[in-house]
Amino acid sequence: MSSAASAGAATRTFDFRDDLRIFLSDAPLDSDGTNASVGLQTWGSSFVLASRIATAHEVLFRKFPDAVPRTGSRRLRILELGAGTGLVSLTLAKLGLDAEIVATDHHPRVIANLERNVVLNGLDNLQVRHLDWSHFVQPEASQTLDTIFAQQFDVIFAADVVYEMEQCGWLAACVRALLVPETGVFHLVVPVRPTHPKETQLVETTFATPTLGSVHDALITQSREDVHPEDQADGVAQTATFRHYTIAWSSSEHDITTQISA
Repeated sequence: MSSAASAGAATRTFDFRDDLRIFLSDAPLDSDGTNASVGLQTWGSSFVLASRIATAHEVLFRKFPDAVPRTGSRRLRILELGAGTGLVSLTLAKLGLDAEIVATDHHPRVIANLERNVVLNGLDNLQVRHLDWSHFVQPEASQTLDTIFAQQFDVIFAADVVYEMEQCGWLAACVRALLVPETGVFHLVVPVRPTHPKETQLVETTFATPTLGSVHDALITQSREDVHPEDQADGVAQTATFRHYTIAWSSSEHDITTQISA
């Protein structure tokens, strides 16, 4: 696992359990000086979130006890935003959940590489779609969405998806539109970068922690946990910090008084 991916092509294998192996193809980043193609590489936040899904998915899906497997009248719907190379979605797809899983991204090369990784892992239960978050802050007359987004999602995942200031507002608008009311849960993992404190603070502000008097039906942080996985680069042990936010609707007293762990 690397907290910052290399800029070149690579084929990676991730073994989360004896029975859960993920194959990934990373592609070279575009050389145009923009961040648009960062999803062509696999980043540390994706590894942290995928590892949690692989080893503790019962906890992450505790609001949906029938999801493993789900036997109700409606299948669980799971969405990944900014899927990149697809490590999180591929891990979800290999868990054997009775769920509809959709991986999304915006950049055409990222989407093409993501589709290759789905094939590489021999999966037929993971759908890949284009999704532009800025759509959700545009005038309604200009909106055109794939029909797969006509129904909201029970659980949304995202890892290291905020690296420009405007993106956090787009992300929040997207989650508000696509997350099932009341019971929906949004899991967000971000790196804690000393060099980018504004982005971290923006996430904290956008998904405010619960306080008495929180606005009803706002998206708030129910739990926050810092994760310190050990990294190994060129034989030298390193430590990166990642923050896992569990975000949901502020629709009950329980939500408002949930303990936040630093």
